[in-house]
Amino acid sequence: MSHKRGVLLSAEHAILKNRGFKDKCLPLDDIAERIENIDHNIQGKIFIYKWSGMIVLFLVPLISTMLSVFATENLTTVWVKTLTYTLTILTLINSIFRPSLRFKDLCEMGVQIKELRSAFLAALESLSNVKESDLLAIRATYDKDLVIQEKRLIGFFLPVESQGSKKRAA
Repeated sequence: MSHKRGVLLSAEHAILKNRGFKDKCLPLDDIAERIENIDHNIQGKIFIYKWSGMIVLFLVPLISTMLSVFATENLTTVWVKTLTYTLTILTLINSIFRPSLRFKDLCEMGVQIKELRSAFLAALESLSNVKESDLLAIRATYDKDLVIQEKRLIGFFLPVESQGSKKRAA
């Protein structure tokens, strides 16, 4: 379930206001907005990879079966050529982008972002006396995690082999 954008920012403002912090804290606003942006981007990519993965997983065996039937009956029509090209393209898409694998990885990343969102709010709730230094410490803590998640999200635009070579180099 995805959150509406701006909800985390509103929750952050409410928590800080209840703790006696009158001003907006722009560094924490930035963290809240980044968490929401990453969550929004993940949800969009999950939708894309879910459906593309399901289509590839369904169509490749179906087209292969149809080609098998046509080949045994010695049919050489435009349909056979079209199915052959379609099967080739779907196989390439599946081997290069691996939508089902990316769907799984994005779901895991989505769970991590939800946990990060909860931890961020819990860290704000745990403050008894709000000092600017405490707020900046919270920002520094979550900024590192968000940079990692943002880099991972960018990686979902690259072919799978490009991601694997980066992982091996690291």
